[in-house]
Amino acid sequence: MEKQKNWQRFPTAEYCWMLHTPDDNYFFKTEKEAIEHSDSEISGYCDDGWDDAVESLFIAKVTHDCRQTNRRERPDESELNEELCDSEGTYWGEFKYICDYELKPLIPETP
Repeated sequence: MEKQKNWQRFPTAEYCWMLHTPDDNYFFKTEKEAIEHSDSEISGYCDDGWDDAVESLFIAKVTHDCRQTNRRERPDESELNEELCDSEGTYWGEFKYICDYELKPLIPETP
């Protein structure tokens, strides 16, 4: 019987334990699950000898991720001047929106 996948690609408050490999990141509910999965990942770096990349694997607990903040949608074209700036002087060019990015605490999953 094949073992069921117990990881996902992105962190959440529930899946906060990360196994980082040179090729990918895996997120688990528990540190134990991340450690158990690491065994198969580590063995993948041994062919005729050990690949130096094996030393790049690590497990960490993720508490924050980077998300958009202060998002502003592009104003109507009638609100932009010939230089594509709005009334506040913000240059819009071809942008559909403008935002900042900040590290924020992981969001709990909703049932």
